[in-house]
Amino acid sequence: MSKLKRNSPALESSYDIIKSLVADSTDHCFHVKKCSDDGGQHLMLYLPEKARKDFNINQFRDDKYNLIGLKRVLIAFVSEGYVSDLNK
Repeated sequence: MSKLKRNSPALESSYDIIKSLVADSTDHCFHVKKCSDDGGQHLMLYLPEKARKDFNINQFRDDKYNLIGLKRVLIAFVSEGYVSDLNK
């Protein structure tokens, strides 16, 4: 049985906040996905590899903490095609 509650208000609001925060932080395409694992619910942020040099991870962490607290947001830098496929 999945630990992820699809209609969780906390996860939904965090999802929307993270999407807007990333959109303000980068000009590159991205994808945010709701996931769960043994540790519980989290958000997965996929960014293309070329966004690594432009994306300020420390600033993102500070802004994320100030906006949503200690929610888990994992960041993965992947190939451009991978992000495009996720956004279809």
